[in-house]
Amino acid sequence: MKSLRFVSALILATAPPAAQAAYGTGLAVDGPGGIGRLTDASAGDPGLRLGLRGGFFQGTGFLVAGSTDRQMQGELLLGWSPAEEWELFGAYRSSSSSSSKGTPHLLQAHGDILLGLKRAFGFPGGAVALDLRLDLRNGNGNDLPERDTSAIQVRGLLSRSLGPVRLHGNVGGSIGASKTARDSRMDVVRQFGSGLSGYHRLMGGVGIEIAAGPVVPYLTADADYPVGVDKASLPRNGSVWDVAAKHAGGGLRILAGRHALDLQGEAGWGTGASGYSKTPPYQVQVAWSFSFPSAPPHPPAQPVVERLAQAPAPLPPPAPAPAAAQPTTGSIVGRVLDAGSGTPVASAIVLTQDRRPVATDRDGSFATHEMKPGSTTLSVVREGYRPAKLETRVVAGLASPLDIRLERLPPPELAPPIPPPPAAPAPAAPASPMGFVAGRLEGLPLGASSPVRAFGPETRETETEADGSFAFKLMPGSYLLVAAPRTLSASLARVTVVADRAVPVMLHTGPRSGAGLVQVEENRVVPTNPFTLDERVSEPAKPDLATLDELADLVIRDPSRRLVLEVHSDSPKGGGDRKAWSEERARAFKDALIRRGVPADLVVATGRGIELPIAPSIGRMALRNRRVELFFEPPANAPDATRPQPGIPTQPPRSTPPSPAPPAQPPEPAVTPAPQPTPAPPAPPVPVIDPDVVPIPDLAP
Repeated sequence: MKSLRFVSALILATAPPAAQAAYGTGLAVDGPGGIGRLTDASAGDPGLRLGLRGGFFQGTGFLVAGSTDRQMQGELLLGWSPAEEWELFGAYRSSSSSSSKGTPHLLQAHGDILLGLKRAFGFPGGAVALDLRLDLRNGNGNDLPERDTSAIQVRGLLSRSLGPVRLHGNVGGSIGASKTARDSRMDVVRQFGSGLSGYHRLMGGVGIEIAAGPVVPYLTADADYPVGVDKASLPRNGSVWDVAAKHAGGGLRILAGRHALDLQGEAGWGTGASGYSKTPPYQVQVAWSFSFPSAPPHPPAQPVVERLAQAPAPLPPPAPAPAAAQPTTGSIVGRVLDAGSGTPVASAIVLTQDRRPVATDRDGSFATHEMKPGSTTLSVVREGYRPAKLETRVVAGLASPLDIRLERLPPPELAPPIPPPPAAPAPAAPASPMGFVAGRLEGLPLGASSPVRAFGPETRETETEADGSFAFKLMPGSYLLVAAPRTLSASLARVTVVADRAVPVMLHTGPRSGAGLVQVEENRVVPTNPFTLDERVSEPAKPDLATLDELADLVIRDPSRRLVLEVHSDSPKGGGDRKAWSEERARAFKDALIRRGVPADLVVATGRGIELPIAPSIGRMALRNRRVELFFEPPANAPDATRPQPGIPTQPPRSTPPSPAPPAQPPEPAVTPAPQPTPAPPAPPVPVIDPDVVPIPDLAP
């Protein structure tokens, strides 16, 4: 209940059931372990403990004559014992109280918090402890929402074990009187709902429990005595002892492993007074708890081997031992180590002949299952190491020591080399030696394919297989390999192909973050949202990053052309040239594209300043001159005649060789041969034939 501000019946187990039965350790909802409202002096085993508690009361005429009164409450507890002498704990509490004659009818209190610390001192058969608590309480959530008061509780604890019987005694006090509790507005209903006390208090109690098994019965009795109660508020012919809260009860604690369940009932007496709540005639409580004991440190492997291998020899019996008493099994214990560095190898799998695997621990140690004596084979496997197989011998009654060393494998190749195709029949003319490129495109969905192109001395294209692998047979030279999935991002790698060798390569793809943000109109690149050019910051703005992602993907997909990026400026106030300003921002845009995987030689960044305005430099119209223009042109190694220049339209290449130009002057008469009566057929116009386009014919007769 909300008015119960001391230790509840919830126990959180921190030891095996046998230890709990002997010592009654655990953690109660309001603090350390104990029974009922009493606290055990021992701190319990190291570990973390969690618990829940619920309580219920209902009566007629308890607060006001003829009223139906009810109260329900719950508590959440967390406790931690870093060592056997210390315990830290805390609780969060909430309650709901109602009275049919009260105004308001329903009172709720939320968010009461208790924090505590206990220091225990053990002695043979028992312990004493000092318990300190800070009790933070609010008024009723729908009546007095402000924080009302805080109380500090100090207790001395004593616990003593006499066989299966354990005795408890608590004595202490609470410093903290609530002014609100003595306020005239706090009638008996509000006083009961808030659980606040207007007085400092003295507290004490005794208890007994019988821990003889998994079911632990217990009995408790306690009293809460207010100090300084106004005599005018006492009942007629009554005393402060009549006002004080007194309880007597009992319960059962059921232990199951690390779980504990408490079922408790108690009777109460106390008339209450102004500033001090009445005591309910009975209470029913249910509590559950669970513990997380601290794991013991992992023992090293070598002491285990020594302890098992050097077992003390049995004393000579007075008579020969029967054959059945002799051990019939043995085991192998040891470590798995790195053959190069000697460091332990964790998570290695050790297999015996009966195929029962065990895994090595963090220090490389292992211990096999019991096996029949004789020769056996151990197999050890671990990712990144060469498998090992060793012959050893199992000795009955012993754990035979054995160290196993694994040889580390060399790093795997990115892609397995593709063997050259079978040799073809020798051609009439010697063929140029070829090289091979074998790779994989990571990031493709299972079963999807993607085109992969090679740009270099020759241009080739292929499709990835179902597992993302691909292969090329190419002439030697430097190539750009481009994977261009239709719905994913493009990927690029630069490789050098060598004759009669296979070159591995790995490409990666992923989601496209800026699809549809860039349009290509002929050779012009038009972003859907123009780039932002900040007067003070040269780096691209955050809204432009997705557009740069899509622009980089566009350039990577076709490296046969390069991107020209021009930054133009408006006229500065007061005149002056803005070329340096525009060049700085052009470099920033190029660096952003390079960070996104675009080769530097595929981007030409230029700052044009105010050379090419497109609007008058008047008012806001001048801002139109501050812009970024983008267009494509062939790469730098293209013939000059086909490379466009900024601002000059590109001329399409001619598909046939041009006709010979007419001579500028007629030939000299002296060197012109005279016509023959039967002239031979004229020779083909050799000077105008491009040998790279049309092969030169054989002119021999």
